[in-house]
Amino acid sequence: MSTLRNVAETLLTAVGSSMVKEVFSKWGFESELNDLINTVSEVGSVFRDVGAKHELSVETREWVQKLKDAVCDADDLFDEILTVAAQTKGRFQRNNKLPDKVRDFFSDSRMSQCVKSIRNQLGNSSCTCICHGNTGFEVDYQLIMGGECDIRSRINVRNNEIVGRKDDMNAVIDLLLLDTNNLKDDVSFITIEGVRGMGKTALAQLVYNDQRVRDEFSLRLWVQVSNGDGGKLNANEILGKILEAAGRFYTDTDDLLSIELTEELRGKKYLIVLDDVSGKDQEEWVALRKFLMFSVGGSRIIVTTCSNDTTRAIRSEHTYELKGLSKENSWLLLEMTSFGKGQKHVIHPELAEIVEKCEGFPPAIKELGIVIFSQDINKLGLSEEHALATNDEDNRTPLTHNLIPNNLETRLKSCLSYCAMFPKDFIIDKKMLLELWMAQGYVVPLDGQSMVDAAEEYFSILLIRCLLQPVKLDEYGEVVSCKVHSLLDVGAQEICVVDSTADNNMVENNVLHLHHIGSECRESSFPKSRIRSFIHGIFDRSFPPLENLVSSWMCLRAVDLHELNIDSLPESISKLLHLRYLDLSHNHLRRLPNSITKLHNLQTLNLDGCTNLEQLPWDIYKLVNLRSLNINSCAMCSMPLGMDKLTCLHVLTDFQVAEESVSDKEESSSEDDSSNSGEKNVGTLKDLKALSNLRGSISISIPAEYKDVNDNHILEGRGGYLGSMEHLKEVSIEFQGHEYGDELAINHEDLLEKLQPHSNLKGVGLWYYQGTSFTRWTSSLPNLIKIEIESAMGLQHLSLLSKLQYLKLLTVSSMDNLVYMEDTNGRSSSSDYAQEPSNFTFFPSLEELSISYSPMLKGWWEGDQHQQLVAADGSCWQPSFKRLFKLSILGCPKLESFPPCPRVKTLSLSKLDENFKIMEFRDVVDDYNDHNRPSALRKVNVFENIGYLKSLSMSSVTSLSITWDHKVERLSQAKEAFRSCSSSLRRLTIQGCENLRSVSQGLEYLTVLESLSVIQCPVLTFSEEDDSNEDDGMPWRALHQSLRSLELWGVESMSLLPSGMQYLSALQDLTIERSQEFKALPEWIGCLSSLKSLRVKCCLEFDSLPETMRSLTNLKLLDLSYCKQGLKEKCQNPTGNDWPKIQHISSIIISE
Repeated sequence: MSTLRNVAETLLTAVGSSMVKEVFSKWGFESELNDLINTVSEVGSVFRDVGAKHELSVETREWVQKLKDAVCDADDLFDEILTVAAQTKGRFQRNNKLPDKVRDFFSDSRMSQCVKSIRNQLGNSSCTCICHGNTGFEVDYQLIMGGECDIRSRINVRNNEIVGRKDDMNAVIDLLLLDTNNLKDDVSFITIEGVRGMGKTALAQLVYNDQRVRDEFSLRLWVQVSNGDGGKLNANEILGKILEAAGRFYTDTDDLLSIELTEELRGKKYLIVLDDVSGKDQEEWVALRKFLMFSVGGSRIIVTTCSNDTTRAIRSEHTYELKGLSKENSWLLLEMTSFGKGQKHVIHPELAEIVEKCEGFPPAIKELGIVIFSQDINKLGLSEEHALATNDEDNRTPLTHNLIPNNLETRLKSCLSYCAMFPKDFIIDKKMLLELWMAQGYVVPLDGQSMVDAAEEYFSILLIRCLLQPVKLDEYGEVVSCKVHSLLDVGAQEICVVDSTADNNMVENNVLHLHHIGSECRESSFPKSRIRSFIHGIFDRSFPPLENLVSSWMCLRAVDLHELNIDSLPESISKLLHLRYLDLSHNHLRRLPNSITKLHNLQTLNLDGCTNLEQLPWDIYKLVNLRSLNINSCAMCSMPLGMDKLTCLHVLTDFQVAEESVSDKEESSSEDDSSNSGEKNVGTLKDLKALSNLRGSISISIPAEYKDVNDNHILEGRGGYLGSMEHLKEVSIEFQGHEYGDELAINHEDLLEKLQPHSNLKGVGLWYYQGTSFTRWTSSLPNLIKIEIESAMGLQHLSLLSKLQYLKLLTVSSMDNLVYMEDTNGRSSSSDYAQEPSNFTFFPSLEELSISYSPMLKGWWEGDQHQQLVAADGSCWQPSFKRLFKLSILGCPKLESFPPCPRVKTLSLSKLDENFKIMEFRDVVDDYNDHNRPSALRKVNVFENIGYLKSLSMSSVTSLSITWDHKVERLSQAKEAFRSCSSSLRRLTIQGCENLRSVSQGLEYLTVLESLSVIQCPVLTFSEEDDSNEDDGMPWRALHQSLRSLELWGVESMSLLPSGMQYLSALQDLTIERSQEFKALPEWIGCLSSLKSLRVKCCLEFDSLPETMRSLTNLKLLDLSYCKQGLKEKCQNPTGNDWPKIQHISSIIISE
């Protein structure tokens, strides 16, 4: 009912507007308008009273439906009046039919009749209780909506700190790590059980992200199951979601699903979280275990559920019951939610009692905190009857969140109810959601507030109240996507989700908002109705012609037509005068009809991914209400003239500059002549200066022949083209079509100066820049978090980036003339940084750094840059990346050394100087250096030179990849590195080492190695190990207790497995693929008693199986695809000669 109350409020605003009063006075409808204003004022309270009633008679429901229809019709009429008035500036055409429509409307007294009838049937009673139990207090939303900083700080507290679950986290981690190396089973289950809202997902996230867990499991996957309370569990569906979580596509075909999944999981110790599971079908759980068994022993699956039946069906090895927060933690959570982090408050006696009644249930405590935050605690009417958490024995779910929406102000409730457009646990794009709210008129800004800022406030309030939950954050820490809290039932009668695969998919007449999902959408799905929203999830792109649908869409405010293979729009789309949101993304459009610019109310136009779109309508400047224009990845070579008139724009993803701008003569031509101006009728960079409301990110592309830089007037006021955009978050600038050394039509440094953005900017990208410096930029952008520079051929150094206090991400690539990263203006590095160590931190926030393909780079500074520096006070300090955790340096052959990185966890190195070294960190004050500091390094990737390992601290490395090193012949060349990580390395990949001949003097040191992959090493035969004078089975015998997965892919010269492999008693997964000389499995294969999956694939000489295959009683999967012709016949059931050897194996795949 909240959506209808919102429509009534929007209507009341319209009928009370000065424009409507002026127009109706001219038409002679003043008295009727006054009566209408009084009637509409009553409508909102009627809808409120109706919504408070739990049951309505049939007759009352009929009157309510009639009132809904009347209100919607009136809203459409007055929206049309205001639209036409705005388009004509109040000068209506003589042949305009609107006066007749108004006359007909006033002759229809449905609205007043409905109000009177409903009032009579409700007995004129006021049913305005806030929620179940009448708490006696309301939230002051004016206070909340005005406190943006407070709201955002509380959101950050809620996102970053989960109160009172540390002990629970450690208990679950203890179960995860319990004897992981000694378990015989491939995988074991741990169930986290608790009522909805208790924090099972939050606890699982804490466990999932803990460093101990990251180090233990080489593969971690998070799978959102969410099959609903009492929903049927489908093993294949869950397995498909697991593949999707791993970034792979899957098919519904069982065999192919099995192959894809085993390929993904084999040889890895994994952790999979199955979140929000419901289902008690034990057969499905047995099937799920069967599919997931092909892994390294000690793998784990965490299942979160609120169902006892599910827990029993899983038969998990361990169950952890999550209970409510302790009294201390309950009060701490309340303090953080209501008073702010670190703030204390006197415990109000009645409040303490209410907190106790919350029974440690986090949503109830947070709800109470929001109420306290909104008003004086002493004014709360707390009573004995007020219990915020009451357990329902049937569904074991506290009642609190089912009632929370009733506490919301009407427009907030409308925004939340609109989320019923999306299926349960659907991940909703935040930007899209806010644009849809605005399109429906749910967002009303406060005085001095923009519509977009008001929408952000609404979203923040719903976040802080836990009604919406953040799912994904961008690199700046801002919410990108969200979902509705699983406890909420936000269903609304006016909203319908239609599934075309269901038996009953008819749309009722009272539906205002429609989400169509399924395989197709028929024209019959759109009866002539009052539908205001259409969103689709049609996966086969079957859709009726748009021309046929316009007449059914006359009331639309928002329509989603993404990915429907649309190549043209009908001119009749201009008839949708109420339309405010139009999503045409990822279609085949080449042009838009000029009639689209008649959509005066259009706020959002999404053309993202329309790669064939060559141009925008020449008169797009007529869309004066446009707030968001997404033209990412379109094929336009210029912007239309008049972009500077779109001053309402808050989002403009791209700005493509034309090679030559319009001349002054053409620019001054009248609008009527604009269509005849030819190809030069294009916008210029100076159009950007008027778009001061832009936020988010913008990408600016400048062609090689661009010449229009003589607009000196543009530098008046703050900055140049972008200087007034104080809300802009990120800007990318690409100089297109330039080759270094070519004569330039424009000086890049001059143009870059004119493109200098506002100091609030957080991210910058620069491509193909040929200037020698951009120092002025970085010195004036102190809030930068991300910098990406690629193919800036003219730069020989960068400015002093190390002084940027908030910089977290830095990427530098393809800089042919970059010699030193930072310029010291000819001075020594020590004089340049001569200041108190306590006052200066080298890159204080940098977390990720990537430097690649810069052939002239020698170091960070010129001179002796990595030694201790002497500050002005005589003290010593050493520049180092103290917060850097991910470092990649590729293709810098002259780079010999790099500043210390004591906390780097992931390191990638390639094509550096032979003697490259990361300098050792030394804390001068504490006399504490790398020798006695625990190494943070966990994952190392080295390309083309195994020698880089010699200079690294490898003692804690768990994953190592050696790739494309054509010089290495023996792993003994890095023997010391293998020795140093002997007790930590669990995964080793050797790929593309075309001259590798021996793995001895390397593997035998890795006593905890669990997974080994040898890929594309064509001359490796393992013969040296077998020909050794000492028949000790080394290096394989050293791995007999640890190695669980072995992959030999593209080892073309290997004809037999080395005999030492027979000692690999813990081996569970063995793959031999694309080894052209491999002929047969040895008889000792039967010694591999733990083997559970065996693959011999694409080995064209392999044609038989040994007798000892019978001994592999644990073998569950045998894949012999694409081997020598005739093998399939030998393994045929029951006639094949080799069938008796393998008949005990449950899954056999043989493809030819």
